[in-house]
Amino acid sequence: MRVSINKIAIIILVCLIFILNKCKSNEISELKSDIHKSIIKNDKLRLDKDGIYKKYVSDSLTKKQLNKKVRDLEIKVKKPIIVEKIVFRNRDIKKTPDTVYIKKDTVKIVDYYPSKLNPFIQYIFNKEKDSVYSEFKFLKDVEINVVINETDLGVYESNIKAPDFIKISNVDINMLPNKKIDKVKNFGFILGAGYQKDKYKNSNLTLNTGIRYKKTYLQVQATTNQSIGISLSKEF
Repeated sequence: MRVSINKIAIIILVCLIFILNKCKSNEISELKSDIHKSIIKNDKLRLDKDGIYKKYVSDSLTKKQLNKKVRDLEIKVKKPIIVEKIVFRNRDIKKTPDTVYIKKDTVKIVDYYPSKLNPFIQYIFNKEKDSVYSEFKFLKDVEINVVINETDLGVYESNIKAPDFIKISNVDINMLPNKKIDKVKNFGFILGAGYQKDKYKNSNLTLNTGIRYKKTYLQVQATTNQSIGISLSKEF
């Protein structure tokens, strides 16, 4: 079977358009990745009106970079995925002591931090004649809750809730890229090229193109000597 040069050219043109579209798609993916990294890099710790601290999660670290952060924390684990570091301190307050008792040589002060209604620490000062001492009692645990969500920008964001007397000064959450496992597509496009030369030293170029459905391949081959062929293959 013979086919004109024009038909071969059309096939080649269609294949070139497909390749160019694929390259353009890769460029768009790289641009999205750069924007994604820029958003995270320029983000700062934020405190919203509901008292929730917010910070984007850095999700583009390599395994080597993530392992270094783990070593800096002096924590030994295998195959780390997420590394979190939250820096906080108690807020300073100035208040009148809740209880003051003074009688002759005895002075006793009892105070609560941050308040008597919702105490975290109880402070007791006691002076009796030659005896003086202070006592601190931690009345409950501190609970810091972290929720990570995906924003409309396509980045992960940490949402941190802490008691009012806790001031968070820094949040650093890092993770490996969230690479989803690509499912094997049923359909695929095949493109290839070749060079032929027979014993009479006649040579020509070949262009192979076709489609794949699961493990079945249908291909069309066109050559510069104006011939065309078709093949059907099955993968076992």
